Amino acid sequence: GFVGENGYVGASVGYDKNRYGIPLVEEGDTNLNPRRTLFDFRAEQRNLGGFINSYRVTFGARRYQHDEMDGDVIATSFKNDTNEFEVLANHQQVGAFKGTVGGWGMTRSFSATGDEVLSPPVDQKAAAAFLYEEAALGPHASFQFGGRIDRTSYTPKGLTGRDFTNFSGSLGFLVHPSDQTTVAVSLARAARNPDGVVFYKIWNGRPSPKMPPMSEEATKEQVWAVVAYTQSLRGK
Repeated sequence: GFVGENGYVGASVGYDKNRYGIPLVEEGDTNLNPRRTLFDFRAEQRNLGGFINSYRVTFGARRYQHDEMDGDVIATSFKNDTNEFEVLANHQQVGAFKGTVGGWGMTRSFSATGDEVLSPPVDQKAAAAFLYEEAALGPHASFQFGGRIDRTSYTPKGLTGRDFTNFSGSLGFLVHPSDQTTVAVSLARAARNPDGVVFYKIWNGRPSPKMPPMSEEATKEQVWAVVAYTQSLRGK
């Protein structure tokens, strides 16, 4: 890696391999042997002097696999490979506003073979764009807002694919009656897609305990929240 006065660039590679036994199940013959390879890259640059005054880029790749062993025999094998990318950029103040914009992307490939298959192979592609802005409304008040749009596509082998588009956002007001007191009120909405592996559980899944049938009606989860608080700091 490299570290400078206004930024850095770095990368790392890792590999780990483990073996876990389950002594109280099937006379201790059941064991797992997870293996994982990791690659990470990060870079950041500050004090650029233009409209974008700093940015940060990250990338991560994961290659995971484990086998469920009955003695020396492989009963079920799982693979889960992901690639993830994110970029964040902080911009100079525009009028009263300053903040951060960014983007995120991910690919995932999951597969399982053997006796206890939870899902058919599922490929996932996801992308998001987001921003966060704040503005001073005077010497004693400020306004904040943020938003994120997510798009996710699932492509299962032998089943119908599904796409989801979600929006999450928040609004907040902060008032500072004095240097020691803060009063804040915020409204937030968050949404999350169903997990692709859970969504595509097959009809005749794990025999014991038996998995429920696939649900065609699974949808995104949504949460609304309103939060208000006051904070006061007292000197000694």
